[in-house]
Amino acid sequence: MQSLIALYLPIAFVMLCIFLGGFLRDHSASKADVISWIAVFVGSALFPLVIPIALMERLLRANLPKPVRFLESPRY
Repeated sequence: MQSLIALYLPIAFVMLCIFLGGFLRDHSASKADVISWIAVFVGSALFPLVIPIALMERLLRANLPKPVRFLESPRY
């Protein structure tokens, strides 16, 4: 159990630094909003769940096919 905590804590700290750096560089995010800060800290604490879900969303968006437009007339 202690070895899992010893492995988790340094990775959680690195994730906090990454999330915090991204949050501070984001000009559209409100730095005065408490909910935004909570999201950064909760996201970094729950990185074993957040990282795979975020990666899956990015991969799904990247692999989406272009929409087919059935109603347009073909251009020859």
